[in-house]
Amino acid sequence: MSYKSLKRGNITWSWKEYGRGKRILLAFHGFNRSPEDFHSFERWLGHEFTILAFDLFFHGASTVDFHDTPPPLSRPVLKEFIEAVLIKYNVREFDVLAYSFGGRLALNCVELFEERVKGLYLMASDAMRFNPGYYFAVQTRIGRAVFRSYLINPKPLMQLMKLVASLGWSNKKAIEFYMHHMVFEAMRYKVYNCWMLHRETVPDINSVTKLIKENNTSLLLFFGKFDIIIPPKLGAGFAKKAGRKHALHILDIGHRLPEKHQEISEIILRTIKS
Repeated sequence: MSYKSLKRGNITWSWKEYGRGKRILLAFHGFNRSPEDFHSFERWLGHEFTILAFDLFFHGASTVDFHDTPPPLSRPVLKEFIEAVLIKYNVREFDVLAYSFGGRLALNCVELFEERVKGLYLMASDAMRFNPGYYFAVQTRIGRAVFRSYLINPKPLMQLMKLVASLGWSNKKAIEFYMHHMVFEAMRYKVYNCWMLHRETVPDINSVTKLIKENNTSLLLFFGKFDIIIPPKLGAGFAKKAGRKHALHILDIGHRLPEKHQEISEIILRTIKS
């Protein structure tokens, strides 16, 4: 499946297209994943949806030209890109499916397009709560300096994370997951570039849940029973805020929710046809 893309200034945003359904489904994958995560959904959803599976920036064919540190992706620019895609497909309303880090873009869609989002389907979504570590690393001058220094010398931060795990202040397996992303230099730069680029796209959860209520947006939340990265309790809190206690579906898996593509697709189809 070849890429389609749009270019604005120093940004090129690319996506793959799956299915031939009448409804447009924007899909955003997780960190270090790819649009291929949504290819498996085509078998189940392709008759109802045309799935536009986007590459995150610094993944695949989506690129940003910059020197030293990526400039932040502003919300107006994000809206401009998505609007251009919707015009290209001649649609006004659309649905959104997202996994993990891609969830922050999906939540932004609700804030930026409000009633135009017909359905929001989130798999272990990122950005459902305030993350003090992320805020410190990307929004403060000291945090950005520390973050930048770890690209060259990650040992002090890794030692700190080991200490945190040994003291029981955080889940040991979660710490091991994050440390895995710091072993290789290329991965450290990928984390840094993604975090810095998306520092202005942190959604306002109170605003998002309010808009879901006001616009009667269909909401489905999928979480893994054994997920220690983004646990189900975050989904429960979000569902309560949105007034949709039945939106939460806890599946028999860890963090790799796209592997449950058939089960998730069947729930989505039942929801849109009810």
